[in-house]
Amino acid sequence: MGSTPNKSFQRTVKKRRFFRPLNLVANAISTQGEPMFRWERRLKDLAQILKQCEGNYFEPELFRMNTNQFLQTARTVTFIIQKHKAEIHGFEQWYKSNVVDAWASDELMSWAKDSRNAIEKEGDLDMYSSLSASLFFSYIEEDDLTIPCGHEELIGAGVKRLTRLARRVLPTAVSDGAVVKVERRWVANSLPEWELLHALTYIYVRHFECCRKLAQHLGGVICHTIRNPTDTHGLASESREIVYFKLNSPFAHKLRHTSVKLNRNISDASILKEITKRRRPPTSLDANVELFSEYAQAVFARDGYHIPILFAFDEDWRMVDFVPTKFADHADKYIFFRYIADRAADLRASSIIWVSEAWLRNTENFGTIPIRHLPVVGEGLEVLGMDKDGEIRKVTWMSCPTNFVFQRSRRTIEMAA
Repeated sequence: MGSTPNKSFQRTVKKRRFFRPLNLVANAISTQGEPMFRWERRLKDLAQILKQCEGNYFEPELFRMNTNQFLQTARTVTFIIQKHKAEIHGFEQWYKSNVVDAWASDELMSWAKDSRNAIEKEGDLDMYSSLSASLFFSYIEEDDLTIPCGHEELIGAGVKRLTRLARRVLPTAVSDGAVVKVERRWVANSLPEWELLHALTYIYVRHFECCRKLAQHLGGVICHTIRNPTDTHGLASESREIVYFKLNSPFAHKLRHTSVKLNRNISDASILKEITKRRRPPTSLDANVELFSEYAQAVFARDGYHIPILFAFDEDWRMVDFVPTKFADHADKYIFFRYIADRAADLRASSIIWVSEAWLRNTENFGTIPIRHLPVVGEGLEVLGMDKDGEIRKVTWMSCPTNFVFQRSRRTIEMAA
C-alpha cells in the first residue's frame, strides 16, 4: 500500500470503535484488515521478537541476538509516540503521567533503557545460563532447597539427591506433596535477580500497557491483533521447559497453559449479567470480593459445583487475566500458585480473586498420612481476595453433616519487601 491511504483503507479506519487520524496510522494494515497506529505496529514487532526469544531459549546464539534486538526495539515504541506528540491532544500531561512518572521508579524499565544504550555503544548484553534442581514442599519459596548443576549430565544426580533427602527428612504427609523442579535460567549480569525471559515479558507488558492507555486516551481500544500479555506469560513459562518431579509419582510433569476464546454470548451467563447490572463497578477489594461472592454463589446454586478459577485485576480494577484450573493432588497446588505468583508479577496485577470449592477433613491422623487421604466431613465454597499490599478478604460457605456455616474474614498480612 502506498503512503496515501485509499478509500478502502479509510473505511477500515472507521470500522474501529473510534476514529484513528490517518497521519498516525501505519501505512500497512494488519493481516485481519484492522489499521494500527505506528507505535502499535512497533509494539506488534516487539511481540514477534519476544516470541523468537521464547522459541530460541535453548539456542544460546539466537537467544542472545533476539534479546539484544528486543531491548533495542522496545525503546523505539516510546520514541515513535513522542515523534507524533503534536497530533496527540494533551500529550505532555498524558506522557508524563503514563510513561515518565510511571516508569521513573521501575527498576526493570530503567535497566531496559540502560541495556539498550549499552548494546548500541558497547556491544552485546552480558548474560549466562544456569541449570538447577529445587525441592519445594510448601507455598513459601524461602523453604526451598536448591542444588546448582553446572553441567547437563549432573542434573539427574541432583534430582535423585533431593528426592532421597525429601523422603528421608520430611514426614509422609509433607513429602506426598513435595516436588523437585528442574529449571534452566538465562540471567543478565546486570540484572541477577530476574530470569531474563521473565524480565523481557515484564518489559513487553509495560509497553503494551502504555499503548493500551494511549488508545484509551484517544477514545478507543488497542488494536486487537497485537499479542495479549496473558498469552505471552504462558508461552514464556513453557519455553523455559521447566520439568517437575512429584515424589508421589514416577513420571516427569510439565505445566501447560492453553488459551481459549471467551464466548460472551452463552445463554447460561444471564444470571451473571443480571448481577453485574445491579451492582456498581468495584473500586475496592471489599467491593470486588462482594461482587464475585455473589457470582460464585449464583453459579454454585445453579450448577451444584464451581470449578477453581483465579482472576487478576490491575490498579483500576480492570480484569487483566483469569485462569481456570484443576488439581490432581496437593503438589499441583504448589506448582500452580507459584506459577500464578510469577504470572501476576509479569502482568503487574494489583489484586487477585480466587474462587474454588473447599473441603473439611477429619484431622485425627493429620501429619501421619497425606492430606488427600484424610476423610472428608464437609464441603463448601470459598471466595478469597488479596491485593499487593497484603490485604485479604474471604467469604466462605461450608456445609457439614450438622449445620451450614457462613463466614466472612478480613485481615492483612505482612508482605516481603
